[in-house]
Amino acid sequence: MWSVSVAIMPRKQHMSDRLTDRVAIVTGAARGLGRSHALALAREGAHVAVADICRTPAGSAYGLAERADLDTVASEVERLGRQSLAIGCDVTDARQVKKMVDSVLERWDRIDILVNNAGVLTVSSVVEMKETEWDLVVDVSLKGTFLCCKYALVPMMRQRSGRIINTGSLAGKEGVPLNAHYGAAKAGVHAFTQALAKEVAPYGVNVNAVAPSGVNTAMMKGISPALARLWGVSPEGAYQAFCQRFHASGREVTSEDVSSVVVWLASEETHNLTGQVVYL
Repeated sequence: MWSVSVAIMPRKQHMSDRLTDRVAIVTGAARGLGRSHALALAREGAHVAVADICRTPAGSAYGLAERADLDTVASEVERLGRQSLAIGCDVTDARQVKKMVDSVLERWDRIDILVNNAGVLTVSSVVEMKETEWDLVVDVSLKGTFLCCKYALVPMMRQRSGRIINTGSLAGKEGVPLNAHYGAAKAGVHAFTQALAKEVAPYGVNVNAVAPSGVNTAMMKGISPALARLWGVSPEGAYQAFCQRFHASGREVTSEDVSSVVVWLASEETHNLTGQVVYL
């Protein structure tokens, strides 16, 4: 499944000029962190292509967003006075990823920012984990990041400028029980980020990763019952228990917290920062 819709709105005067007229792609943008990143980039002046698979893969621990959710995010970007492009795209499919990039180039003739946010999670111990679960989680987080970088880098290297922000996780550093496949994928994203940064630095492209410890999105809500059973707490208390175990401050990390780092990494303020993984 692959589809595109375009909408253009006049720029509003209250916008920030931090990322004026930059062109950004955000994957997994239909809700949660992706939506937050798209709107944060738009508030700073960027035009934003929002992409999402718009269906729930078999085996996912929670329902993913639908096309209507993605179109709503595009409309929210427009209401901020920026241009938007909504694209249905499976990031594990090279053909669809290339079409996504081609559509953005056809619309704006450049790509300045790529935020690889798409991810999915199942909940299982290693002993009970199905091979299909492993493949799903690793393919979306790791292969999807590779494919999006592969195709978006072509115009970035031609421009001799660009910002790539990959999505890692504390799970890729410390490991979270029942999430071994997710942690393995995110550890791969961290290493991929560091290697790619060295490859493309001569072309003026910066590659970094933001690695949240856990944000109370649909993904977290989807795994909360399993974590609650593991830790002997109520499902309602699972996220707070997660924060106490994995957040250095013990406090909640919000979508806005993560998006502020994404915007910073996309800005000129970090022109000399590359190959880094920023943990929250």
